[in-house]
Amino acid sequence: MIAPERLPGLVRWNTFVLAAGLALAWAVIQLTASVAAITMESLAGDATSAGLAPAVFLLAFGLATLPAGRFMDARGRVPGLSAGFALAGLGALGVFAMVGLGWIPGYLLALTLLGAGLGVVSLSRVAAADMYPPERRGTGVGLVLAGAAVGAILGPLVFGPLLAGEDPLVATWLAAAALAFLGAAGIWLIRVDPLRIARERGDALSAAGRRSLRAIFATERARAAAIAIVATQVVMATLMSLGGLELHHRGHDLTEISGALAAHFFGMFALAPVIGRVVDQVGRRSSLLIGVALLASSAAALPLAPGVAGVAIALFGLGVGWNIAFVGGTALLADATAPQERAGALGAIDLINAAASSAGAALGAALLGAAGLGAVVIVGLAALAPPILFLVRGQRASVARPA
Repeated sequence: MIAPERLPGLVRWNTFVLAAGLALAWAVIQLTASVAAITMESLAGDATSAGLAPAVFLLAFGLATLPAGRFMDARGRVPGLSAGFALAGLGALGVFAMVGLGWIPGYLLALTLLGAGLGVVSLSRVAAADMYPPERRGTGVGLVLAGAAVGAILGPLVFGPLLAGEDPLVATWLAAAALAFLGAAGIWLIRVDPLRIARERGDALSAAGRRSLRAIFATERARAAAIAIVATQVVMATLMSLGGLELHHRGHDLTEISGALAAHFFGMFALAPVIGRVVDQVGRRSSLLIGVALLASSAAALPLAPGVAGVAIALFGLGVGWNIAFVGGTALLADATAPQERAGALGAIDLINAAASSAGAALGAALLGAAGLGAVVIVGLAALAPPILFLVRGQRASVARPA
């Protein structure tokens, strides 16, 4: 048993380590978002297949999360997260080698390993939800996700000089591999596994045993969380992956593109601690509606944004809207699950995210080339309409039930 007087200190330390790990992971994700499509275009010699690289990355990002989540539910959060970092490090080394060789199949395979490893690391938010009581769960998730904002800043600082070098599409990946392997070792600084903390705290769901995914998502709370997370993730990921390519087509260099995407990643996570507190205060469903609405309005502004600065502002708003929905949805799903099933449930959502986001990135690139960014945004806004209606109906029902 964990002594009660030790628990606050353990939670604070674990939160710091998890946030530091996400900082390393998202520095690498920021790099991948900046150059994956451009690298594919360079290797293939045309723009039509550029969206294949981010599609492969996003698909692998989610495919690994369901088995990794089940493993983490059974064996603990720390071993799973460490393995994810190590896999990402191997993937980054593979990208370094394959880009140097100019071999497209090898490049895509290495991106698969990189995406899978970083997808596992994204389940760090499960560990955050484990450690905090329900009334502070949004705050805990937000504090851990704030580490990714540091990664958005760290990425350009680490990779910016390399991107400006003579061989930018090769040298950066050695630094990315080093960051990933550092995360694999550093995550073991966690003193008590968050899963153990959650199990010892216990709740009514913990005593019920592990449910199937069908049983979990048969509940209204789990469905609402899944719909909001998936809808915002697909639209955000599609526009994020194409934002750099659009700027590239407008004639901007890799350093400017990296800076614009850094603004997006900063928006995704910089306000996460504040957003977490808001989610705990205003409620999960209200937060989901606010997040989806902000994401939609920022997406609508993206085609009209002038220059790098305008695109960066629109991408920042896109990131903030996504973050509100992401924190609110994560907290809502954590409320609806027990510790022994939580990572698996979130992994299932990430798997759906991956399939939909990879399709969105690939189809979005084709639509971008054929009809422009405005057409991509129109399709994205249409995709957000059904989730908004579902959340509005759920919000009205939740207000009506107490009466």
